[in-house]
Amino acid sequence: MFVDFAGPFIPLLNGQRFISNRWDTVTATIGQDETLALSSLQLVGQRTLVRFPEQYSFDLTDDPNREFLQGRDSWVQLDERGNRNAWAGVPGRVRASCGSPAEYLVVSTGTTEDHNLNVRTESTEAPCDPCWIGTWRVDNDSFRSVVLGAIESSGELPAGVSIDFLLEGDYFFQVDGGGTWAARRNGYTITVTTPAGDLVTTVSSIDAGTWTATPTTEDGSRSEGTFGIPTNEVVDVRSSTDVPGVGSAAIDSGGATATLFGQTGSVGAPGFESSEGAGRYSCDDDGDLEVFLDGFASQIVFQRVAEPLTAPSSLEPEDG
Repeated sequence: MFVDFAGPFIPLLNGQRFISNRWDTVTATIGQDETLALSSLQLVGQRTLVRFPEQYSFDLTDDPNREFLQGRDSWVQLDERGNRNAWAGVPGRVRASCGSPAEYLVVSTGTTEDHNLNVRTESTEAPCDPCWIGTWRVDNDSFRSVVLGAIESSGELPAGVSIDFLLEGDYFFQVDGGGTWAARRNGYTITVTTPAGDLVTTVSSIDAGTWTATPTTEDGSRSEGTFGIPTNEVVDVRSSTDVPGVGSAAIDSGGATATLFGQTGSVGAPGFESSEGAGRYSCDDDGDLEVFLDGFASQIVFQRVAEPLTAPSSLEPEDG
C-alpha cells in the first residue's frame, strides 16, 4: 500500500526542498477523547512542533476515520536539549517531565489533498515532584526495620519464635522526570537468623515501574506529600539461598533449582507478578527521601547518590 511505503521516507524529507517553510505549533488539549489536528499539505512535508503539558500522561491513537491514502505522519521526540531521538509512528503514550512539556517534531504529508491528520488523545493527571528525580541508595537499616515490623505484626510466627536478619550490599533506585524508575541489586545479601540456623540469600535483580508524587507542602529545598507506584514489575532476577544442613535453592527468570538432602529438582520459570504501592513521603533536594508506605509502621530512607547509574535491562553480561 502506498501509505505504508511512503511513511519511512517522510523523515528523509526534513530539511529538503520538499519541506514547507511554515512551522505549526500545537499543544495537546487536556481531557478525554480530544483531537490533535496536524496540518498536512499535498505531497509536501509539513513540520509541526507538538507539545504535551507537564504533569499529565497522554494516550494517543490514530483517528480510526482516517481514510486510505489520506496521508502519513512521522514523529520524533526532542529531549530537554532539543536533540532528536529515533523517528517512529504515533507514540502510544507520552508523559511530560516534571518541569517542562514533552515535545515532538512531526512531519506530515497528504497524498491527495491538503487536510488535517487527526490523532485522538486522552489525558490523565501524572503529578510529579522534581525532588524525586535522581539516583538513590536504600538505607539498609531502615529497610530492615520496615520488613521486621511487617513480619512481627503479621501474626504468622509461632509463639515464642523470633527472627532477625542482616542486609548487606547496595540497592539502587534511579528515578527520571518522565514518570519511570528502575531499581538494581548486585549481589545483595540477606542473612536471616532463625532458631534453626542462618539462611543466606544473595539477590541480583532489576525492577522497573512508574511513579507519581504530589507535593502538599514545600519549604525551601524540602517537600512533603503523597506518592504512588502504579506499576512495579520484576524485569530480571537471580537469587540463591543456602540452608545449613538442608541444602540450597536457586531461582532466576528461566526457572528454579533446589538441592535438599542431596536430591536435586527443578521447575519452570516462575511468574513474577507486578505490584503497586502508595503512601507519604518527605524529600530533601540535597539529602534523604523518606517513604512511608501505607500499612507499614516505619519509613524506608533513600540517600541521594551524586552520580547517575546505568540500569541495564538484563543481568546478562555485555559482550566483550
